[in-house]
Amino acid sequence: MDPQRIDDLCQRLALCTVAAHPAHVAGEAVRREWSSQEFFERLLQAESCERQEHSRTFGHRFVLSAEKFA
Repeated sequence: MDPQRIDDLCQRLALCTVAAHPAHVAGEAVRREWSSQEFFERLLQAESCERQEHSRTFGHRFVLSAEKFA
């Protein structure tokens, strides 16, 4: 696993959460004997959860900002 190459690809694909967690998840994958498919699924789940949280936060800020102009 080349961390720099993975980071570069994640940045190009806007997978910031995946870029931040591969070492942590890889260590857990080894301890729990996950398959490569399970490892990949966990990384994608982390990305999805982070994007959902960002969406909720961003949407909430937009509503609050729009109320200022009402």
